Amino acid sequence: MNNDAMIARAITLLDDTGIVKEDKKTGKKYIEKTFRGQISSFGAAVEMGSLISAVAFFSSKGASATDRPRLMEAIYLLITEKNKADLKEDETLLRYIADKYSDYQLKRCIIDAAVAVKLAMNAYELREAKKDGDNSENKES
Repeated sequence: MNNDAMIARAITLLDDTGIVKEDKKTGKKYIEKTFRGQISSFGAAVEMGSLISAVAFFSSKGASATDRPRLMEAIYLLITEKNKADLKEDETLLRYIADKYSDYQLKRCIIDAAVAVKLAMNAYELREAKKDGDNSENKES
């Protein structure tokens, strides 16, 4: 898949994986800014460290307010060209990489997919994440 096609598909996958949210008042779709920060951090972690350790870290939500596993799911769907409905419960990017660990081209493919996901986020408005207990709607940025 070429880079332009990957970005176009990533736009759809952001919605399919639940990264995109809808404002209940306006019906407008948006993405919390924290996802943008996390995908940037993921790309840096892959480049500076190892692919499998970066994917393992981002496959768990941990203490992050962002649901990082959704980003890994979007990348997995993008590189395998699968649909969310076709995924089996234990099918993840981490397991996929573990099976092909020494494949250098896989690392390049995943970095390209992460860039496509980050660029696809530009198709949506980015908003600050709601804080716990905050009943107000997200402010537009």
